[in-house]
Amino acid sequence: MKKKLQIFISSTYTDLKEERQAAVSAILRAGHIPAGMELFAAGNISQMETIKWWINDSDIFMLILGGRYGSIEKTTGLSYTELEYDYAVEIGKPFFAVVIEDGFLNKKIKDRGRDALEQDHPNKLKDFKEKVLNKICRTFEDLKDIQLTVQETISDFEHRYDLKGWIHADEIKKLNIESISFEKEKKTLQDQLQHSKTELRNLKNKFDSYRNISINFENPHKKESDRKILPKIITAKPGDYKLIKITGGTFMMGSPKIGSENPLHEVTVPDFYIGQYPVTNKEYEIFLKENSYMDEPEYWTNSAFNQPDQPVVGVHWDDAKEYAEWSGLRLPTEAEWEYACRAGTNTLYYTGDTKGSLDKAGWHSNNSFPRTRTVGQKKPNSFGLYDMHGNVWEWCEDDHHGNYKDAPNDASAWVDSPRGSRRVVRGGSWCEIAPRCQSAIRYCDSPDLRSFDFGFRLTRSGTLVRPKRSEES
Repeated sequence: MKKKLQIFISSTYTDLKEERQAAVSAILRAGHIPAGMELFAAGNISQMETIKWWINDSDIFMLILGGRYGSIEKTTGLSYTELEYDYAVEIGKPFFAVVIEDGFLNKKIKDRGRDALEQDHPNKLKDFKEKVLNKICRTFEDLKDIQLTVQETISDFEHRYDLKGWIHADEIKKLNIESISFEKEKKTLQDQLQHSKTELRNLKNKFDSYRNISINFENPHKKESDRKILPKIITAKPGDYKLIKITGGTFMMGSPKIGSENPLHEVTVPDFYIGQYPVTNKEYEIFLKENSYMDEPEYWTNSAFNQPDQPVVGVHWDDAKEYAEWSGLRLPTEAEWEYACRAGTNTLYYTGDTKGSLDKAGWHSNNSFPRTRTVGQKKPNSFGLYDMHGNVWEWCEDDHHGNYKDAPNDASAWVDSPRGSRRVVRGGSWCEIAPRCQSAIRYCDSPDLRSFDFGFRLTRSGTLVRPKRSEES
């Protein structure tokens, strides 16, 4: 049953007419409903009250930010555009923003004159723009960028959020009839699936007990004479996934400048191994062939994401955990991930502090959109790790917490009991702006989300042995 979502479009008006129309057209083509303040009058109540009512009633909030700040609301001294944005963020409304590129703004100024540029409140516009750029947003340099962003973001949000939407009355009647039958069938299939998974895991465990495994966890009762120094790079069987040994140490985790990334705090990390690259489609395909009960990832047949050496996307947190269990590995803790990414640096990116330095290390919205890229093409960090900045967000073991207050200082996973409703992802992605790909940046989402920019890499503890039955490589 197709729901029509209502998307509230916020922007200045006279300077962004074509951009608003591009967004409206894309929303309508996607089968949804655009809304905005030019579509209705305030009546007997204040304009801000009317704005809040419509934002509350919409499913998604969209901001288009150009070169103008907008009309000022007298009480606060802020523009209505900024107040609309602040309110959407405050109430937790799913939102996204598109911000004009400097080159495109200069072209508008050349074509239309100074009317395209803020004259009265340039500092307020600058502050507002910085606020927006610190959240999830994309930049645009033509109308097609806006239309593509609308199309992809709405599709992503439909999977990511439980959105109310609008449905036809006849559909509700059909739904009531079908839901009873569906629930019964769903319960039967879930029971069958769980039984099949249990049987397959039992068979897999029996098989693993007889075949050679290249590495294993440390046995505390192992004789010292049986221990062997492991190489810097190891390959986990099955899957042929390569991991690099990371020598532990103490580092300052987080950032003092960003809300969810503070407080800056000291963490001591033991030795561990982590994947040289995110898990690729080629590696994930081996897993699918050996575990037929697993569903294919979302976007598995999409040519923008399914090349062998691109990172696998469209996998939720439990998919990543299944792969990790199959390969004898685990997801990294958030502290392990940041320690591995920084590789001894304290700059925004392991290559420096500028967007140009990020271009050397990773794929983001200005150099990769609209697809993932083959792993290993950018500059690695000093640990020899690739794609830590951008390309795909990477699932971690940790539950999400609003900041680092009371976070563990031993690099262990920070998990709640019972588990929280969201898991941490790190690193940014191909569709994120540069600030969202910084070493310290944290993001989170539901563990059942399969997104086109979520993947994972794996790790395991650094205290390992080669069992006697294994062959030396």
